[in-house]
Amino acid sequence: MSQADAELFSKKLVQLRPALRGYLRTMLKSHEGVEDCIQEASITIWNRYEASWDNLDFRRYAFTCARFKALSWLKKHNSQSVVFADEEVAENIASRVLNNALNKVNESEDRLEALDECVKSLPDKQQKVLNARYHKNHREKLSYLAAESSRSMDSVYKQLERLRTTLKRCVEDKMENKKS
Repeated sequence: MSQADAELFSKKLVQLRPALRGYLRTMLKSHEGVEDCIQEASITIWNRYEASWDNLDFRRYAFTCARFKALSWLKKHNSQSVVFADEEVAENIASRVLNNALNKVNESEDRLEALDECVKSLPDKQQKVLNARYHKNHREKLSYLAAESSRSMDSVYKQLERLRTTLKRCVEDKMENKKS
């Protein structure tokens, strides 16, 4: 696996961990059990990971691994670790949690895509101000931009505030249009 593939894997897994944790909590009441299952699932996913997987493939495989790790953990320990005595009820809830988690991840990806489109639609000067704000040395970058355009830092910060409002509206509009 290349360094870039390993970094992409790591990024995907880090983003998915909270959803996996919530999913596993529907089946296990033990915090240690949940963490053990996440660790074991992570190893399995790493061993089987293919760079060609899109986000949906990755999520589906991760949740499937987590489910089987939880079932294995329950067998290894005891049935008192089950939150629900009825396996069908637990399976139904786990399935709903999975669908909800996948929907939230999809919505987050859609929002990021919309934000990217909105930022790209801004004029270059405005993009430059945004990029300066989110640069590692943002104070220096913003000071430089303010001096370059003979403006005060307050006016640059006001511009950033207006840009954030514009981007928020743009993203909301794009999300609303996507729903319709």
